Amino acid sequence: MNQDEFNSCMKEIYEEIDARQRKIETIKFTNGFISGAILTLLLVFITNTVKADTELLIKNCLMEAEDQPMEAKIAVTHVVLNRTKHPRFPSTVEDVIKQPKQFSWVNKPSQRTIRQRDYLKCKKAVELALSCVGKNNFLYYYAVSGPNAIKEPSWARNFKTRVVIGDHLFLAGE
Repeated sequence: MNQDEFNSCMKEIYEEIDARQRKIETIKFTNGFISGAILTLLLVFITNTVKADTELLIKNCLMEAEDQPMEAKIAVTHVVLNRTKHPRFPSTVEDVIKQPKQFSWVNKPSQRTIRQRDYLKCKKAVELALSCVGKNNFLYYYAVSGPNAIKEPSWARNFKTRVVIGDHLFLAGE
């Protein structure tokens, strides 16, 4: 990531923080005040949601890209994050991941054992993706090599941006 990309990413993060702060201020002004207890409950809810989303992103990374290079793990995570901001997809991490026919592990649950080292690699990939490392606009991917490779789906033909990372072809720019 170069300096301009880093600065752009940090600007987005600060804008998101400012937007959330304005929402809290709006609640305060709308209600005249907000009690400490309500604010505490709100913060607990947000914290728990972030933790749940992070764990779900890690699980998705494990199931979709466990044996892939770090760049592919990050890109898989970005696909989910990008979809939450795209009007064609649900707006939450959980709803994006659990959307029917989107992620193979959701459609065909696996009982495989997860090794701690793989979990930690995916956790790191999710942390990097959440901090804007490797930021991209990918919305889709599929396996083009390896044991899960498939022929090009008909829906994939109209994408302008096509980047192979590991065994996956990532797509953007319909």
